[in-house]
Amino acid sequence: MSDLDALLTSTHRSAVKDASEAVAEWAGADPARRLIVTKDLCVVWASESAQRFLDDATILHRAGSAIRLTDHALQSELTDLVDRADDTFSTWYLSRTGSQEQLLFVARRISAGSELVGLRIQDTSIGFQPQWANFAPAFSLTPAEYRVALLLLDGNSVERTASLLGLGAATVRTHVKRLYLKMDVSSKEEMFRRMAGFRIA
Repeated sequence: MSDLDALLTSTHRSAVKDASEAVAEWAGADPARRLIVTKDLCVVWASESAQRFLDDATILHRAGSAIRLTDHALQSELTDLVDRADDTFSTWYLSRTGSQEQLLFVARRISAGSELVGLRIQDTSIGFQPQWANFAPAFSLTPAEYRVALLLLDGNSVERTASLLGLGAATVRTHVKRLYLKMDVSSKEEMFRRMAGFRIA
């Protein structure tokens, strides 16, 4: 091996190590509750906010190395979400009876052939304002279509969206039809699933 080869190998190793540390620091600072779990819900990695969420143990807690819902009757729903995770985003919505706390669980297999599943837990309680990455370019949306999509994703009805934008309900319905066509979905539920990856908080 030449001195140049040795230098490149050393530099490459150093860059990989630096990148790994940077990714770990970045992921740890992310306010989103993110976990990587196995198919049997054993935690491989958890962000700092996910660790705090598990430590709080009001909804989700550790049972050994695995995670379990405090409401055991719903455990099969969480297990099913992780079991059916593939290379697209799968979601499960948890609304707690007698509580305003509502959570959206989003799962996706880490990579093709992997048994590891990435799990994101998002608060959707009343008063919570979700944040979205700019998805207009991804679907070639006009500014008007984008505004309508954001309001729908925030839980507004067509009528409420029309009122907020100062438009007629028929105009908003036309925007919704175009949105569905561009996003290749046929219902609001499908749109929510399609957009899960664009939600950043």
